[in-house]
Amino acid sequence: MKRLRAVIVWLLLYSSTFGMEAWESIQEPRIHFAINCASRSCPPLRSEAYTAARLDQQLNEMTRAFLNNSSEAIKPAGNGYAVSRIFDWYKDGFVASGGTVHLSNKYRNETVPPDAKISFQDYNWNLNEAK
Repeated sequence: MKRLRAVIVWLLLYSSTFGMEAWESIQEPRIHFAINCASRSCPPLRSEAYTAARLDQQLNEMTRAFLNNSSEAIKPAGNGYAVSRIFDWYKDGFVASGGTVHLSNKYRNETVPPDAKISFQDYNWNLNEAK
């Protein structure tokens, strides 16, 4: 957990300097549901600050919220499921944690069959404005 906190701090301070390579190197997939760009297809932003004492819990909450409450995360599509493009962009981190289906089933209320065909949704880059 200490390493994860250090990586998050480093990313927040330096990712704009080093770009996407920094994000792609993270092997903690939950981070992609917590820190994002606030576009329509992104997970919602948290209404409170992340804290060291609660980081693991907060990452779990954000992952569950996105995977259970958003058609942007995962939805039935034909004979399989269409998932967020986040799973494609950061696939190395998701593969390291068991893959898209494994991670989804760990945090979703409804499971995805292990042999489900997975495709990726188009990404909506419009601003996710508060209403």
